[in-house]
Amino acid sequence: MKLLKINIISDKKFLKIIIILAFLVRLIAYLAIGNIENPQIYEHGEIAQNLYNGYGFTMHWPYVPLSEEKKEIISKPPQFGGAYIPPLNPFIFYICYFVFGITTSANIAMTMLNIIFSCLGIIPIFYIAKELFNRETAIFSSIISCFYLPNIVGVTTYSGSSLYQTLALFFIYYLYLSLKNKSRRSSIYAGITGGLLVLIRSEFLLFSFIMIFIGYLIFIYKNREFRNIIIQNGIIISLLIMTICSPWIIRNSMLFGKFTTIVSHPWHEIWRGNNPISSGGAYNIFEEKMLVDANHFPDLVKKLDMLPNNQNIELAIDSTLKTEVLKYWQNEPERAAWTVLKRFAITWTIDPYTPRAMNIIYILFTATIPFLFLFGLRNFFSKFKNNENQILLNIIISFLVLYSLLFTFVNFETRYQIYLFNILLPFSGLLFSKIINKFQEKISN
Repeated sequence: MKLLKINIISDKKFLKIIIILAFLVRLIAYLAIGNIENPQIYEHGEIAQNLYNGYGFTMHWPYVPLSEEKKEIISKPPQFGGAYIPPLNPFIFYICYFVFGITTSANIAMTMLNIIFSCLGIIPIFYIAKELFNRETAIFSSIISCFYLPNIVGVTTYSGSSLYQTLALFFIYYLYLSLKNKSRRSSIYAGITGGLLVLIRSEFLLFSFIMIFIGYLIFIYKNREFRNIIIQNGIIISLLIMTICSPWIIRNSMLFGKFTTIVSHPWHEIWRGNNPISSGGAYNIFEEKMLVDANHFPDLVKKLDMLPNNQNIELAIDSTLKTEVLKYWQNEPERAAWTVLKRFAITWTIDPYTPRAMNIIYILFTATIPFLFLFGLRNFFSKFKNNENQILLNIIISFLVLYSLLFTFVNFETRYQIYLFNILLPFSGLLFSKIINKFQEKISN
C-alpha cells in the first residue's frame, strides 16, 4: 500500500490540491512578511508609474549625480522614452495601476498575480519530474516546490521573478514535447512561452535559439527519419518567439535611431559584476549594493553627469560603462579572473557578501537543492535514463550551462540563483520517494 494512497489520486486532482495549498502558503507569507502599504517596487514599478502618469515607458537612470544640473533633471519626470528593462513585468504592473490607480489595492493585485505565477510553476515541475523519473518523484518534487522558501518569499517582491521562473519551466517542458511527440501544439506553446520569456529576461533572445539548436540537433542526429517534421516544429517555435518580441525590438530601434534589442543597458549589468569593488556576490566587497555612486566611483559619476540629456542618454551611459569594464579587464586581469571564479562558486553555493543570503534558513534551502539535484542526476543515469527523457535532460543541462556562464561572467543576484535552482526542483523529489519506498518495504515486512 502506498503512503497516503497518493497513487490513487489522478494527476490533475493532485495538482489542484497542491496548487491550492501553495496559494495559501504564499498568501500567508505575504500577509506575514510583505510590505503591503509601501513595497519596494524597483525599476519595474517606477516605469509602470510613469506609464500611468502619461510619461511613457521610461525612468531616470538609477545613479545619484553630483552636478546640480543633473539633480534638477532627475527631480522632474523623464523627458525621453527608454528601454532600461524588458517590458512585460512593467506592463503587468501598469495594468494593475490602470485598474486600481497607484494605490495599495494595485500592490495587492500585483502580489496576487505573483502568487498565481509562482503556483503555476508547480505544473511543469510535476510533469518534468514525471518524465525524468516516475510519478512518485513528481509528487514529492511538487510538494518541495510548494514549500520552497525562496519561491514563497519571492512573491512579496516585484522584480518579475515568479513569472520568469514559471515561464522558463514551461518553455523547457514544451520544447521537450515538441521533440518527443513531434507535436505542433507543443511547438506553439514553446514559441509563446519563449517569446514571453524574452520580454522579461532579455538574454533569452539568444538563449532560446541556442537551446532549440542544441535540443533539435541532438534529436535529429539520433532520429533522422523525423527530420522534416522536427525542423518544421523548430521553425514554428523560432518564428513565434521573434513574432512576440519583434515589436519591442522595432520600437527600441526606432526610439534610439540604431538597432537595439530588448534593453538599452547590457554593459551596466556587466559593469556591476566587473569593477574594482565587485565581490563576485550580489553586493560589493563592502557588503553594500552595487551602485554607480560618488562614494566609490566619483570620476565615473562626473563622466555620466557630463553626458547630454537627450533621447540616447541610456545608450550613452551604457557606452561609458562599457569603456570602464574594458579598462578594468585590461588593467586588472588577474583580479577580474578571480572575481569570475568566485562568482561561479557563489552561483552554486552561498553568497558570503550579501547579508540576506547568509540567513541560516536560506542557506539550508540553498545547500539542499543542489544536493538533491546531484542525487537525482546520478540516479537518472544509473536507473531512469532512456532515449526520450535524455532529450529532456539535454534541454535542462543546456539551460543550466547557459545561465551559469551568464551569471559567472556578467553579474550575480540572489534572485538569479533562485531562478537556476527552480530548474533543479524536478530532481528534488527522488530522494524522498526512495526514502518513503524503503519505509513502506519495512512496514510490509
